[in-house]
Amino acid sequence: MAEELTDVMGKFKLSAEEDLVINLYNEEVEKGVQACKTSLLGKIFCDKTVSFSGIKSFTNTMRKTTRNFKIVELGPNLFQFNFPNKQEMDRVL
Repeated sequence: MAEELTDVMGKFKLSAEEDLVINLYNEEVEKGVQACKTSLLGKIFCDKTVSFSGIKSFTNTMRKTTRNFKIVELGPNLFQFNFPNKQEMDRVL
């Protein structure tokens, strides 16, 4: 099994389009890490896809007490809730 995997990986080649390198600078990475520290991910488990506007309506109670609260749709029924600081995030959680 290991030999087969080694053989397959030896033949593996990326196309020119796939072989692009993207450099991330430390400040960009740090900014992303800090943003993730004050966000929560939410997944809705149901048979149907939930609308983004439905999630916004659902979270209106949080919006009344949390300033600069943002929602980002990451995929079907997967949302990221961004808070201005950790205290607001902890309060809502």
